[in-house]
Amino acid sequence: MNRFGISPAKFWGLAAVAAIPAFVLFKPVFVDNAPAGPDPEGAQAGLLLLESALSSIALGIGIAMLVFGGRVVRTLPADLQGKGRIVQVALFWTIAPWLIHTGFHITNREGDFARLVAVEYGFHVTTYVAAIVAAFTLASIARSLFSEKSSPARPA
Repeated sequence: MNRFGISPAKFWGLAAVAAIPAFVLFKPVFVDNAPAGPDPEGAQAGLLLLESALSSIALGIGIAMLVFGGRVVRTLPADLQGKGRIVQVALFWTIAPWLIHTGFHITNREGDFARLVAVEYGFHVTTYVAAIVAAFTLASIARSLFSEKSSPARPA
């Protein structure tokens, strides 16, 4: 991270500043608004709590990537910076939204398939698209960078 002028302390500090409130707010926003039904017990409750913590951390990392990633993008040649920004946003979407996704599942009423379909398409399908866009855009950036380096210098 230092190579790009990004302080690891600032990156991880911002990630924590975003992750901690997200984790703290998850229960009152989503869990407490779940429809009536059985509650998870024992290991299930612990594993779901751990998943919420990991999703909160991922959200924090995604936000830090959005804030500090511009510095990495600006190291690309000017004609590739737009593609770099596309990769940055696509990676954010691939990493960050899962706490909210889980919350929407928790608050979904049994049998509300219209909302379930909306949640699944809104998160899963858009994540597939974001990952595919990131992969092809990164390949395009790499092709451009490596073809510039491997092509012989042209006389002026």
